[in-house]
Amino acid sequence: MSLLDNDIDKRTDANVLKYCWQHWHTADYKNNMYRTFHAVGHGAFYTEKFFRESTEPSFCAVYDCGGNGMSSMVQRTFMEQATINLLFISHLHHDHINGVTKLLSNCKVERIVLPALEPNMVAEAILYNYIHNMDFSSSSFSLIERLLNGDLGETEITEVDAVSPEHGDDLTVELGNLGEKLLSGTAIAVNREAWRYIPINIETNNASLLVAELEKSAKVSAGYFLDNNGRLDYKKVKNAVMLLGVTKCKKIYERIFGKSHNSYSMPVFSVSAKCLEARCHQFCHCVGSTPMNCHENCLYMGDFEATTKYKQLEIAYQTAGIDYKKIGILQVPHHGSERNRNDELYKSNKLCVISAGNNDRYPDESVLYAIQYVQSVPIIVTENHKTEQRFRLSY
Repeated sequence: MSLLDNDIDKRTDANVLKYCWQHWHTADYKNNMYRTFHAVGHGAFYTEKFFRESTEPSFCAVYDCGGNGMSSMVQRTFMEQATINLLFISHLHHDHINGVTKLLSNCKVERIVLPALEPNMVAEAILYNYIHNMDFSSSSFSLIERLLNGDLGETEITEVDAVSPEHGDDLTVELGNLGEKLLSGTAIAVNREAWRYIPINIETNNASLLVAELEKSAKVSAGYFLDNNGRLDYKKVKNAVMLLGVTKCKKIYERIFGKSHNSYSMPVFSVSAKCLEARCHQFCHCVGSTPMNCHENCLYMGDFEATTKYKQLEIAYQTAGIDYKKIGILQVPHHGSERNRNDELYKSNKLCVISAGNNDRYPDESVLYAIQYVQSVPIIVTENHKTEQRFRLSY
């Protein structure tokens, strides 16, 4: 029986409290999950480790793996050859992926889930990393090449297609049944832990322009940078970019995207299956006397452009039957940048975690004020290990 049946008056505070209490406090929860926002400074490295009466995790998910000192951070976080069941990559900018190569060599990563590797998305990442002083010998470029070539050994890859009108169904796929493609908004079911991960990939409006602009600047024919499968040819793009140089590449990038661009960043909602199926997450802690929303569930956002694409995100999650506004933990997009700010995200009574460096210009003061204005709480995680945030949840 659902914790919130159709005949229950959802507007009655007493019923909300009754069923939330029944759900979380009358059962004997022996299992624990540790959600950690790691101290990597201006980057993103977040882990969820599930434990079932054992010192070894029964399941592990990671969202992004980038920042300062990633080699040592990966070694401190995971034992050698530890299993990572799911690695979500929000997008391919270096500060979100420069630790992935170390993760792949140090651990057994079973599956990577990331936005579909469309030519313009990959070209954007290559240009972005290049004009931000990343050398083509770096681990970030090596990872992009390996992803395009499928050169990841036993690690499987699932690409999340961009949102389209036919993605209107409430879909769930078991983790063991994941394939090479996934519809945006589909819930990935980790049934042994009664947990769900829901990625949303929202297509950018100028998705078809960058490769064409690069072809024009490099004075090559249309389709030159694509292989026989319609994928971006990494070596051809690399050679062209190096010949053009940083200054010309920067001009190409800015003609299409302006000076700042993160439209390809893929949010992922981490949610208890019991909350999701009962839909009690929509009503948990809506009573005024309860100080915070439900900390069981978290929305990871990477560098998502919430300023311009918030409404699309809201519609996508509503289509999947989720009111993510009632979650208790939000990873603030793009390190608390004003350019990615949307005040609707912070409502209300959330813990808003911001990854930023000690000497960073982020987070912007206006973002901190906006978070506090709606009675949410900003928490800044830097490269100082004392700022690391870890949440223990029973399930």
